[in-house]
Amino acid sequence: NEPLLSEIDRQFGQRFLFWLRGKGLSQAYTYKTFTLLTEVLNYALMEKLITSNELRYVKIRYEKPEKTIHLTLDFLVKIANYNFASDKLNRVKDLFLMQCYCGVSFSDLPQITRDSIYSDLGYRWIGIYRKKTNIRATILLSSEAETILLKYSYCLPVISNQKYNSYLKEVAGIL
Repeated sequence: NEPLLSEIDRQFGQRFLFWLRGKGLSQAYTYKTFTLLTEVLNYALMEKLITSNELRYVKIRYEKPEKTIHLTLDFLVKIANYNFASDKLNRVKDLFLMQCYCGVSFSDLPQITRDSIYSDLGYRWIGIYRKKTNIRATILLSSEAETILLKYSYCLPVISNQKYNSYLKEVAGIL
């Protein structure tokens, strides 16, 4: 049963926080969700739909996430020049480099084939429809990206996103 606004008290707030944290959600998402519920109750209080908002007494701390580390050009060059002992890690490296060179998501990589490449205005281009949005993207094909495509005869290796992320962590651990 869903509680009425008037039934949401401090105990409910603590149970709700416990439930959110138990779902394995990020601390930022948990904070945002709980804050949104508190704001809804504040609005209900202002509109005199409820007589009090006890969630304001439930303490929830927001901790800033760790500082984001950005990929530098130097590190990208280091990745590109590194030859891994494992073929699978070299394939993952190539997929990652294609994402960097073309600015596409992992889910768009399988669309980059010989048929998606064309020439116009003296340049080579990739024309694909983004998987997530179905919007056409026209991407300049760099020589680095074309070198990778040639290596795989214009048919990039396909692996699951889960395996890709796992192997990518291995790549980062080695470098």
